[in-house]
Amino acid sequence: FESLLVAIEDLFEEEGEEEDLGDSVAVNLKSDLLDMINLYENDEEKMSCGLDSTENEVQNILNIIAQLETQTSNIVLSSGGDVTPTDVAGDWELLYTTSSTMKFNKGLSGLVPPNGKFGGLRQKLKASKYLADIEYIEQIDAGPASFEVR
Repeated sequence: FESLLVAIEDLFEEEGEEEDLGDSVAVNLKSDLLDMINLYENDEEKMSCGLDSTENEVQNILNIIAQLETQTSNIVLSSGGDVTPTDVAGDWELLYTTSSTMKFNKGLSGLVPPNGKFGGLRQKLKASKYLADIEYIEQIDAGPASFEVR
């Protein structure tokens, strides 16, 4: 989880030690977004990654994301969208999704047993100048029978 927080931070440039008003807004928005997402990770009654979030909760998160996307500290925006696979290569953990398929399946694969629970999703992005590869690893928590789907 901490590596994803660092990755989110790295998506936004920091210029100098003094923050201007725009940078301060971006920092506050990122903090608000992560606080909202942490509610799902820290609540045992809720499904991971917001799979059981309400329409209101989804809209609140999407509003924050829309505001973050417009910030000048957004590297994708400031680079004119010129992002290569090597720019995003690494291990990523899904924190939140609005995917209706994942909500319906209660995970990515749909293999969650009746007494089980979606435990999270990681993706490993590997990229070089000539090749890109993605591996998805879904954790299914089913007591002593917990397993990963690759």
